[in-house]
Amino acid sequence: MTKKLMCVLMCAIICLPLLAGCAQDDGIPDGMFSSTVEGEPFILYVPDGWTDNCESGISSAHYGLNVIASARYYTLEGEQTIGDFVDAHVERCAETYSDFAHTRKDAKLGKEKAAIRIEYDFDSGASSDTKAIQYFAEHNGDAVMLSFYCDSAAFEEYAEVFEQIRNEFVLCDKSEKNEELTDKNAPAQMKLASKDMQYRFYVPQSWVTNLSDGFSSAYYPESGKPNVSVTTFSPSEQIDAQTYFELCEDEYEDTLAGYEFIESSECTVHDVDAISYVYKAVYGGVELRLMQTVFVYNDLVYSITYTAHADRFDAHIGDVEEMLAEFRFR
Repeated sequence: MTKKLMCVLMCAIICLPLLAGCAQDDGIPDGMFSSTVEGEPFILYVPDGWTDNCESGISSAHYGLNVIASARYYTLEGEQTIGDFVDAHVERCAETYSDFAHTRKDAKLGKEKAAIRIEYDFDSGASSDTKAIQYFAEHNGDAVMLSFYCDSAAFEEYAEVFEQIRNEFVLCDKSEKNEELTDKNAPAQMKLASKDMQYRFYVPQSWVTNLSDGFSSAYYPESGKPNVSVTTFSPSEQIDAQTYFELCEDEYEDTLAGYEFIESSECTVHDVDAISYVYKAVYGGVELRLMQTVFVYNDLVYSITYTAHADRFDAHIGDVEEMLAEFRFR
């Protein structure tokens, strides 16, 4: 049973990073390389000698421990402007960090794109204060954000390198694979994200489906790739949802860095009693938040697992709840 449980674990935890192979590109600037997650609407070039950190699901790299460059994007919602997005982001930072101060001015992202530049100073809780510079630009309906972080005392030492990274930053089109299936039974504004399964797994139209993995999954198209996957497990003897998760948890505690159980709650999935378990883990140096919804139907154990970076977990929980509500058996 342990081997099968570990297979389910890998599907749940590794689903996000598997969607994130670093992009390849021609015309790479001299002395630099691309540290970019596949499907992003940009290319992040960093100097040779830096360490790539794409496995975190975010396009990023670091030099030493405390010098970091990263880039990510978010979809602008409704009538939201890039200015609105920046205002909300700065407000969240002010609420999060102590001794927070910032300045704002117009700038460029890459060689030509108009951008908003925010410079921060704050107490990160580490051994020294942190300085950050972030550039925000609207690109094809997305808010693209390029960030630099460094200890305040060493920032001037790396200012020229940060400027080089900013100047060589490239905005481009997304290149995401999004397979579509026609299903006349799909709920309004949703689509099928399962193929030849004994169930129908529906996701909102805004999510990207991936039907070639051998299991059902979909992700939201933003940096970090918040994702939901469906896996099944055939036990050798009858088992309930709680006992199954207890077996999983034994494996999680042994194999997942930073594993910590947060909470559980009862729910129903297609009129079947289920339990949703929320926990956290660390992957690629980034804290992930997971919600694993477990139930038993026709002697099969189902796990519907939502995985996201901790800072984006709440942003998509409404979509996940809709997926659970519309999950159907054939």
